[in-house]
Amino acid sequence: MKKVYMLLTNGFDPDTRVYKEAQYLIKKGYSVEIICWDRSCDYENEQNIEIDGILIKRFPIKAVAGTGFRQINGFYKFSKKVKEYFRNINFEYIH
Repeated sequence: MKKVYMLLTNGFDPDTRVYKEAQYLIKKGYSVEIICWDRSCDYENEQNIEIDGILIKRFPIKAVAGTGFRQINGFYKFSKKVKEYFRNINFEYIH
């Protein structure tokens, strides 16, 4: 089974647009994992969960959405964590 990784810069609360896309991919036979940036750190106890067949991996890195360049440090930390996460994974698709 092919796997699709979806990168998301919010905590997937769930984000209905992303949820529908993930459900569609699952119906087409793909395995889906969503990698998200939990800016508010609301999901520190739910960093690795599964919702309706979708694997959710959250990185709790504090930042305030909509603050422009003030969240650049948080974005950099999130990017670094994602890069580390993908370092040991063979992947075909990132969305």
